[in-house]
Amino acid sequence: MALGEVISSGDYDAIFAVSFGNEIVVLTDDTDASTATAYPSPTAGGKLDGILQDNGTIVFGSDTTYPPFESLDADGNCVGFDCDIADAIAGKLAAHYGLDNFSATMKTKTWPELTAFIYDDYDATLSAMTKTVQRAEQTQFTRAYYSSKQGILGTSDSPAITGVDDLNTLVEHEHEDGGLPGLSLLVSAGALGAIALRRRH
Repeated sequence: MALGEVISSGDYDAIFAVSFGNEIVVLTDDTDASTATAYPSPTAGGKLDGILQDNGTIVFGSDTTYPPFESLDADGNCVGFDCDIADAIAGKLAAHYGLDNFSATMKTKTWPELTAFIYDDYDATLSAMTKTVQRAEQTQFTRAYYSSKQGILGTSDSPAITGVDDLNTLVEHEHEDGGLPGLSLLVSAGALGAIALRRRH
């Protein structure tokens, strides 16, 4: 609910511009029947009650090694798009629940820790995580707040690659010739690129 208000209020556009400049915002509205349409009422002893009472802080788990989305500055402060979104969400929560000193904290977690969805010492994830069917089976997602496409980068001496079909063709030819694949690919472990690569090969 808070994220939706950040987007509809125009705050999102200002936050986006700080991190991405004049890049055009193309935001997918993937709200559905499970998307919250009202703020929940805190239940005594419940998760939300604990967040609101625990020094007025919501703790987001984040892989803070991923600029411009999230990284740590020289003083150890989280800077970047997700960090600013976290502060905006905290502001909306504070306004709704009538809190004066409510804030957001970004807690550094590794990607494997985040994708385990244990939430042992943090309340939610805010870390440029792509929503997939498999992940949605383990946790609840908000509406989308960033839309991105996957890209392929190659060095000047790499084979001519203009898309995924070229990668598939190169690998198929290597197998037909009886050799080992002669193409090295670098993807982030557990990220969408790695998931897509596993599905195809």
